[in-house]
Amino acid sequence: MNQPYTIRLTGEHAADAAHALGRRLVELGSRVCPPGQAPPAGFDGVVIRLGDAPSPVPAGDTVAISAHDTPDFAAEKILDVLHENGVISLESETYTPEEEEEIRKRLSDLGYID
Repeated sequence: MNQPYTIRLTGEHAADAAHALGRRLVELGSRVCPPGQAPPAGFDGVVIRLGDAPSPVPAGDTVAISAHDTPDFAAEKILDVLHENGVISLESETYTPEEEEEIRKRLSDLGYID
């Protein structure tokens, strides 16, 4: 991805789904800008927005989160949409211990894990 891509989540459980989506994107090695944060200059990852929150990046997709979906299930459905649109790759990799530590650090810095 050479430019940021905004995904807008709506629905009663959008915030929980955004949290799960951010965690999964980082696990997959994608850069992510969580809701409520502005992407830094030169950012080329996925920008997550909730509802009608303003975004400096044009919206790519809007996904309505079903009240019947768990946040993790909703996140997986959104990953499928992002993959189908060529935004991310769902190829799994085996990480070195150093890479796993970097992923943990990124998740912690973003507030997704303690």
